[in-house]
Amino acid sequence: MSPPGGRAPTADEYNALYQHAALLRAGHPDIEALVAVARVYRGRGVAWAAIAAAYGISADLLRDWRGAITDAAKPPVGTVFPSPHPSRTLPQRLQPSHRVAPARTILFAAGHAAPGGNDFASEAARIRALVCPHGVEVIERFNIELAELRRNLDGVRPAAVHIAAHHSDGAIALSIDSRPCFVDPEDLGRAIRTSTHNPVLAMRACCHSYQPAQRLAGNWARPAPAAETAIGWSGQVTDERASTFATQFYPYLAAGSTAGRCFTDARLNVIARWPGMAAPQIFGDASSTPLRQP
Repeated sequence: MSPPGGRAPTADEYNALYQHAALLRAGHPDIEALVAVARVYRGRGVAWAAIAAAYGISADLLRDWRGAITDAAKPPVGTVFPSPHPSRTLPQRLQPSHRVAPARTILFAAGHAAPGGNDFASEAARIRALVCPHGVEVIERFNIELAELRRNLDGVRPAAVHIAAHHSDGAIALSIDSRPCFVDPEDLGRAIRTSTHNPVLAMRACCHSYQPAQRLAGNWARPAPAAETAIGWSGQVTDERASTFATQFYPYLAAGSTAGRCFTDARLNVIARWPGMAAPQIFGDASSTPLRQP
């Protein structure tokens, strides 16, 4: 019998579940295999909601899938599952939507604040106050989970995504079931790449986010650009420095200026105030205008 309630998965369990859903993200899931894997991890104590989050689907949809698979099809714990067959198709409500112009919206996605003692809410509030007069909306998501980031990109379809998170020992502090969950920076980039909507601008306001940002946009992007323009930091960054840059950058971007022009001016202010400290870097198309009015 499955244990009641359930727990959050470990980082290894979360990553394993995420990898099992690779063909789901590509639009070709094997529903039976996904349900079978989910039952194995549920038997180990992982909560259904956490399994659904790792898959990038709603808990209700996972419940629907479980109901469609008979108990007789359940494999024993320890079964090795074959790769999903690409002939399976995704339910209609999960089919990628047709590409449309991004909304004049900034998705502010913040990781868990506890590990770094960060104040992401104040940063989001300052950005909102500066861009709202220009008709730009800021949608905030705190304690965001990896799969939740992708779902919000799909649903909100923002022109820009601003990722604020603590970085420690090569990992980014996001969340799982409202608790800290450290993930590989490359997994964060993968969540953006596998979304059905790629933002024009991706801002990674995290320590040591220079290389991850570089791999999102421009000639260094692998396997393909996930955003037209990306910004990251070359070293450690404090809340104060990140907020100073953002509050200099976004109001001019909201007024219709290019990302490169806004970046240059905001970066100069950061360098002048904190000489010799880590500074932001820009990659990709500096002439993009993510928040320009249509």
